[in-house]
Amino acid sequence: FVKKCIETLEKRGLEEEGLYRVSGVGTKINKVLQLGLDSKKTETERLAFFAEEQHTDVLESKTIASALKQYLRKLKEPIMTHRYFCGFLAAAKQEQHLQRISDVHGLVHRLPKTHFEMLEIIILHLRKVSLKSHKNRMSIFNLGVVFGPTLLKASEDSLTAVLEIKFNNLVIEILIENYELIFKNSPGKSSDYM
Repeated sequence: FVKKCIETLEKRGLEEEGLYRVSGVGTKINKVLQLGLDSKKTETERLAFFAEEQHTDVLESKTIASALKQYLRKLKEPIMTHRYFCGFLAAAKQEQHLQRISDVHGLVHRLPKTHFEMLEIIILHLRKVSLKSHKNRMSIFNLGVVFGPTLLKASEDSLTAVLEIKFNNLVIEILIENYELIFKNSPGKSSDYM
């Protein structure tokens, strides 16, 4: 489902203003989620609706983007896992920029394999979105704001988690800005990040 949403959005060029920021219509979002995640159907059947003519009314870019965000937000275990939440926040709070990158890099490579692979797909996509920011107005900062609380969240909502949301966002920014380094290389010493 995640890959199909991303593939569909990327085929359209990622230039729609406010992509991921402007929400789709709730009923359409629910229909995309219902059709795309119907457990009574095979994966091929579930994803076929993206190409079916009768569903073009619900397949607007903002609807697909909103459905993807909602799907990721509702996962029992976030992509970046509850286990490493505090570690990612501590990394984002490092005073030295290179140390932040190094710490985030190390934590990403500790994620379970399926989480690492899904995060890589999502961050590569967000990088592509950010490269079209002159059209879609979704800078790396804006994408961090949108995806920080979705990909990285505490196991329980608390006032502290809300007050520190800027650090969630910063982690996503670091991932987007350093996609190649973080996902295509093993973690190293902080001196490797100069």
